[in-house]
Amino acid sequence: MGRAEEILKGLASLREEEILCDVQLEAEGRHISAHKVVLSAASSYWKAMFYGKFREAKEQVVSMKEVSFVGLKSVVECIYTTKLGSLDGESIEHVLPVAHLLQMSDITDECVTWMSRNITNANCFKFLEMGEKFGIHDVKKIVTGFILKNFIEISEMYTFQKIPKKSLIRYLESDLLNTRIDESLAFQAAKKWIIANEVPVEDVVEIMSHVRFGLIPPDQLLKEIAHDPIIQMSVKCREIIDNALLYHISPFTKPTYEGTLNKPRGQEGLVVIPCSNKDEGYNIMGDHIDIDFISLLGLKKSSIGARLDMPVVYESMSCVRIKNFLYLFGVNCNGYQNFAKRYDCSTNEWLELVSVPRQAVVGPAISHYERKIFLMGGMIVDKESDSPIEPDQIIDSMFMYDVCQNMWSEGESLPTELVHAAAAELLGNIYVTGGEPPPDNSTSDRVSAYDIKAKIWLNKAPMNERRSYHAAEVVDDKLYVVGGRVIELDNTQSTKSIEMYAPLLNQWTILLRDGFSNSAFSSFAIGRKIFLVGGQTTSCKDRVSYYDIDNNKILKNREKLPSDSSSNVSAPMILPQLL
Repeated sequence: MGRAEEILKGLASLREEEILCDVQLEAEGRHISAHKVVLSAASSYWKAMFYGKFREAKEQVVSMKEVSFVGLKSVVECIYTTKLGSLDGESIEHVLPVAHLLQMSDITDECVTWMSRNITNANCFKFLEMGEKFGIHDVKKIVTGFILKNFIEISEMYTFQKIPKKSLIRYLESDLLNTRIDESLAFQAAKKWIIANEVPVEDVVEIMSHVRFGLIPPDQLLKEIAHDPIIQMSVKCREIIDNALLYHISPFTKPTYEGTLNKPRGQEGLVVIPCSNKDEGYNIMGDHIDIDFISLLGLKKSSIGARLDMPVVYESMSCVRIKNFLYLFGVNCNGYQNFAKRYDCSTNEWLELVSVPRQAVVGPAISHYERKIFLMGGMIVDKESDSPIEPDQIIDSMFMYDVCQNMWSEGESLPTELVHAAAAELLGNIYVTGGEPPPDNSTSDRVSAYDIKAKIWLNKAPMNERRSYHAAEVVDDKLYVVGGRVIELDNTQSTKSIEMYAPLLNQWTILLRDGFSNSAFSSFAIGRKIFLVGGQTTSCKDRVSYYDIDNNKILKNREKLPSDSSSNVSAPMILPQLL
């Protein structure tokens, strides 16, 4: 035992024998003997009381009316022994108020830790009330997260019926409310609360306006909800349901809807869909394709994961995200035919789209602007042919898909034939960078921009380095290109640099010369970071890396993807908590 421990043990012994005690703390008519100097050393509250100008400084009995005797005794014993003793659901209600009053952060933190480990459906509202009463942000945050995650089960508890209306609305309007991809459960929970509290019609309308009826299938809306007495009691409630049914009339216009009616619930994560390779059998999963979820917050791996049913395995894919919908275009391995699909991450549903009306093409550049998706260039593939690529197989065509009309139209051809280029929309122009043009498929540094309104192609300043199989992303009205490869005759090398294009200056600047040695990866931008997923390089194919623009460096996630992801497509999506 060290000297400090011996002194503390001696002080505890003096208190137990009431030797040199100069104050008695009174709570609920009972007394606790102590030493002012010891209490003052442990608590700034007591220090101000005993050595300030308060009357308690001269009194031997100090009344602690705000707290219980049990809680006060536990805290005083902790001061003299450094041991708080075992906490439970009853004692926490006594100890936490004392620790908060006395501004003893160490004991408060111990209480918060215990509460975070012992939250249940039965006690969560009691813990939340304590957090709000004492202004403990960590408790409020932890408990609110627990309630949102377990909302459906908690809504069955009697204590749920007693929460105030503002709390119910706060939960219903949260994007993190876990409804298990069944928004009708949120409606049923709200309905139970309304019935239990006999609220007026105007409150019913307010509450129902926060249920996201657009996430409920139309058949269920008509059969189960539209005729519910809760809905029928108000014209405004019926209008809410009518608006949800209108949203469902055309499945193709859903991504253009503005409002909270169909706003997805969940947290932002990463969807990764690897492509297969017919020669290597890469990631062929029968009639499935792996979809992996990685939390983008701190790049920590999430426990969420799923495999989504897909009819066939794909040789080549391109993707675009519009709202919380993922559009996939490519060529399947069975018959080498074009395909087009849309995935709704909010409802875990696939929608078959009209495929592009041309021969099967791999390696096109893809981008989108407002309600149109652009597929540009690429290479025609022939299932029957094993011969080397011919120059006339690489094309210059541009096809545009209207997401609302589910219809394709052919646009102005690219200035040259290209495959494996990268495209991005910037200030109303579709920029197409690099790629591999015929006749010898040597990599290009060319940059072309399609003026969407004028419907013309313009030549822009070339990149400083040639590249294909690279990434092109727009951040704050600047175009960034990352990585890729360069081919000369039979020699293939990595293009490691990262470049930035300023459209007003029509000028490229190399930001990092030895930035990212990788190709055939997917990318997307969030804030001031460009995320780079998978790829062909051994050190990257099972990783998520990102380029930090502000610090001008590449960072690699230490967590691995569940599978290698070369030639993948990926996008950040709002992911339901249980899929």
